Amino acid sequence: MSKISIAIATYNGAKYLREQLDSLYRQTRVPDEVVVSDDCSTDSTRAILEEYHQSHGLIYIANEHNLGFNRNFENALMHTTGDYVLICDQDDIWFDNKVETLYNTIIKYDASKPAAVSSTTIDYVDGVPTRDHTTPRLTWKHMLQGHGCQGCCAILNRALLDKVLPLNLPKGMMYDAYIGFVACMLGNWENIGTPLMYYRHHSSNVIANLNAPTDRKDQYPAIIAPGRFDLMRLLRERFGSEFRSERVAMFDEMAKLEYRHSKISRIFALFKLNKISKITRIKTAVKIFIQ
Repeated sequence: MSKISIAIATYNGAKYLREQLDSLYRQTRVPDEVVVSDDCSTDSTRAILEEYHQSHGLIYIANEHNLGFNRNFENALMHTTGDYVLICDQDDIWFDNKVETLYNTIIKYDASKPAAVSSTTIDYVDGVPTRDHTTPRLTWKHMLQGHGCQGCCAILNRALLDKVLPLNLPKGMMYDAYIGFVACMLGNWENIGTPLMYYRHHSSNVIANLNAPTDRKDQYPAIIAPGRFDLMRLLRERFGSEFRSERVAMFDEMAKLEYRHSKISRIFALFKLNKISKITRIKTAVKIFIQ
């Protein structure tokens, strides 16, 4: 039987942490280990982690210095020992079948090659589900054409972790986007399109703040997020010789979008992305046109 780990990064997460941890320990496939990296919390987070260490065997590392978002998750991942690892935020609520569902999907892939499988979420605000993000299954083609990998929705195999750790990411690059893209280009990535957790929105939500709108002049709003071309260059530099041959042409085609500067050429390139819904392409074309 494969060993399953869950990696959590915490920082002043006491308000919602118990509810999240309880959802992990009532899974239909209970994880073999839960590993937490705490980034110098000043609230009661560490007391809660110690409580769950005593009652459930939770493992936690108390950082001596604040590492920041990416490195805190990296620290948690580096301390896991499972064959498969799920990434977990400190403030969400997992459905009881999340671990079992993602595990049963990822084991169909060759464990010797990097692989990641993601699910989707239901937004959760003030204790109320608000938006269901159910979507058709997404494949590596969708990843290349603008979709990303959300860490808290993903399960990774050990071959992928061995490939990406340590992360050594430049400032501003998100760890989960990087990990998902490595799986996409070197092995296997998919999103099953099914919600398996409540994604909690609140005022101190780190990702919500990081993903706030930044630049109205972004070339491909709603499809190519800021920094995506930087990520693609980094992937080519580090792993270009290992890219799956059938995916190189599409990767190159997407990378070329960075150099399309006229509105006409950008809109023309946009409408060639036939894996993106027509309404999204129309909305994006309008945004490009009015910039």
